[in-house]
Amino acid sequence: MLKLEHKLAGPSWSGICANRLPLVKVSSVFKPFIVNLFPKVYEWDWERALLKLAANKVIELSLPDYKGIDRIEPNEARDCIRNMKENERAAVIHYVGLVCQKDSARWQTCALPLVEVTWPRERIFITNIQTLAWVSLLENSGEHLPYLIQSLEWCLAPLSTQNHWLYSFTRLRHNSKPIASQYPEAILQLCSLLTPNDPRYLPYNLKEALEIIEQTQPELSIDKRFIKLTKLLEAI
Repeated sequence: MLKLEHKLAGPSWSGICANRLPLVKVSSVFKPFIVNLFPKVYEWDWERALLKLAANKVIELSLPDYKGIDRIEPNEARDCIRNMKENERAAVIHYVGLVCQKDSARWQTCALPLVEVTWPRERIFITNIQTLAWVSLLENSGEHLPYLIQSLEWCLAPLSTQNHWLYSFTRLRHNSKPIASQYPEAILQLCSLLTPNDPRYLPYNLKEALEIIEQTQPELSIDKRFIKLTKLLEAI
């Protein structure tokens, strides 16, 4: 019933995806089928929550710092991600963020290699949904944020709709300074990457972000990125 073409494959795999992975020796038997779960799962009319769990199972075995014999290699994981729809790719990014928040060392050993080696680079996968998922990951990356932005630049695209993504970078967090105040140059670069040239689609809180950046690191106010963003605000 594990064979994806079996008439009972859908119910069988829904049970596997809804539970923890079994012991590695058992999981290694599943691997030839797991790497082909996507796009087959879309034929089974699963609910979104179950599709998310399936995506998480694939990425759990694909994490760059995972060394089990059932490990999914980067080229295999890349094809799995290509075969996912946007919501499931976003779920993968969210899962990676949660893994790294539990163990901060994994921002280096897991998140960075995933971006630099595994993630598919075709332009078709750089969308608003994916960009917002990466932004959510960055929001919770703490001191790792500056170098993660550098690695993620190629994954990000200007957001073509007005959006509140900047709010979390400008508000006080857990009795600490706003993220924009802690990492002003990194947030300036993020604003530059995600802000379109059309004033109609500027992110909410852009003015607040620029004010925080200027207050924290005044020399950035003559940076060409800062000047460009300021001119866009003035054009509203």
